[in-house]
Amino acid sequence: MSTLWRGFVVAFVLAGTFVVHASRPASAAGVVGNGTPGSCSEAALDTALSGGGLVTFNCDAGDLPIVLTNEKMINADTRIEGGGVTLSTDGNNRHFTVNNGFTLELEGITLRDGNVGGNSGGAIVNYGTLLISNSTLTSNVAGNLGGAIVNDGGTLEIAGSTLAENNGGLGGGIYIAEGIVTITSSTLNDNDAGNAGGGIYASTGTLELTSSTLSGNSALNGGGVFVLVATVTLTNSTLSGNSVGARGGGFQNAIGSMTVSNTTITNNISTSDVAGAYQSDGSLTFQNTIIANNGFLSCFNVSVPTSLGGNLTDDDTSCTTAFNQPTDLYVDDALLGPLADNGGPTLTHLPQTGSPVIDNGLNGGCPAEDQRGVSRPRGSACDIGAVEVSGGATFGLCVSFYTGAVTSPLSGSCGAGTVAIEPYGQTFCINPWTGRLTFSSSGTCAPPRFAHTLPDDGDLLTCVSLYTGANRWVTHHSQCTPYELPNTISALP
Repeated sequence: MSTLWRGFVVAFVLAGTFVVHASRPASAAGVVGNGTPGSCSEAALDTALSGGGLVTFNCDAGDLPIVLTNEKMINADTRIEGGGVTLSTDGNNRHFTVNNGFTLELEGITLRDGNVGGNSGGAIVNYGTLLISNSTLTSNVAGNLGGAIVNDGGTLEIAGSTLAENNGGLGGGIYIAEGIVTITSSTLNDNDAGNAGGGIYASTGTLELTSSTLSGNSALNGGGVFVLVATVTLTNSTLSGNSVGARGGGFQNAIGSMTVSNTTITNNISTSDVAGAYQSDGSLTFQNTIIANNGFLSCFNVSVPTSLGGNLTDDDTSCTTAFNQPTDLYVDDALLGPLADNGGPTLTHLPQTGSPVIDNGLNGGCPAEDQRGVSRPRGSACDIGAVEVSGGATFGLCVSFYTGAVTSPLSGSCGAGTVAIEPYGQTFCINPWTGRLTFSSSGTCAPPRFAHTLPDDGDLLTCVSLYTGANRWVTHHSQCTPYELPNTISALP
């Protein structure tokens, strides 16, 4: 590491020294509120945070939000089950500090409007263990580090949660000073950093980001993620629509160690430099990853990354040093749909019909499920990027009023004597001899037919007759005849 970079590291680590305001200590235990108007107050929360253990809420809508005038110091293991409750602040403090050796669990709660001025950690500073699930952290501000969260040597786990519209100098959403951070099935969107790491700034320590989406985050460098010297793994994730004034709309790796697999990096923006992935030093490995549809340049690599193959890009100028294996693809258009709800807990880009990402990934490096939780692979090989799609087309389903026979309207809508159905959660009866499908309103099937229930049993592969529209169950679409079209009845809505 050069003397210059050592200086940067020291400066950034020293910047992680926090000014913690004097606050009343709390440990935990009790119920906040008695179901009456006004009973869910800060005083009631302070009382509940006094015995150690579980804190719950008995509030009605008129009691919300609960406004905190001082931060709560966690000095005993505490679990807070919010049940949809919002904790705001008076605009002069953060919500919680978790001290070393102690655990805070947050489930089903919203933390908003924390503001620590020029200090760090707008909502939470964690020195211990912080577990966040099914929660939202929004509109929190820190002039220094970590608009929503600073993790300083602790363990941070975030699952099924959203960090949105937070603002910090370094790390608009999260600043990782050191420690271990794991983020799964979560969204970081529209966070802003004045300097670097719009979504996440990883200084030292480790970050594992899995099945998550970073979108609309902004910074001067590293719109989605900025990595200083940390070890970072991105798997089955989407970096979309993040923006920078300089380098790395999707991410920027300074001198860290990054591994990026089955990830989609698209629609990111730079006003002057690299919009997709920027690597200045350290190590960077790609596999089964899309870098496409980014503004200006998609890639720039001062040090050469390692490609394990199965990657795809539409930039054959700046990405040539990044994707240099025979199985890496250069295409004119990745044919990705917009960022949308395609099933699962986070927004994704669904490959469209004919997309070159379909069946062109490497199975050896492919996770068992995609970002949405859909099993991989679905065709001859797994798909490149964060989303796995079915090999066949998808048609609507029609069910006969009289026989329960399942047909697909290859053109137009369901005809007379039939009704359209949404297959999600439905039970179909399969004739083992002919493969013909019938619909079961009772959820049971008369012998010798056997039942297939979506989504419990997964996708249902069928062949659709070009003449009658009848669906015939198959184990693989290669079993369809020239007079049939492959169809996939999806297990996801």
